[in-house]
Amino acid sequence: MAGRDVLLLSLLVITISVDVAFADREPHCVYTFYIETGPVDGAGTDSIISVKISDKSGQGIDIQDIVTWGGLMGPSYDYFEKGSLDIFSGKAQCLPSPICSLSLTSDGSSV
Repeated sequence: MAGRDVLLLSLLVITISVDVAFADREPHCVYTFYIETGPVDGAGTDSIISVKISDKSGQGIDIQDIVTWGGLMGPSYDYFEKGSLDIFSGKAQCLPSPICSLSLTSDGSSV
């Protein structure tokens, strides 16, 4: 009897997981950004960096703080330092056509 109860519980957990996985019907894509800060004196910032990508029709995705959204370098890593290559990756809605523009913006808060 106990073996049957475990089997039923396992099936229930799998069913719940599948329902949750398919509850969000909006397609999501993974976007990855490699951002290299220049090697010149004065390069680097502690400002908040935002990114906007758009397709040819102008439909776009705004990422207000790329570090919070998808920083992969670790919690104590100092992003956007002179000569560094930083990697960011996260999910957002899929654009209907290929990306044709990218805007990288600083909020200027560390000036």
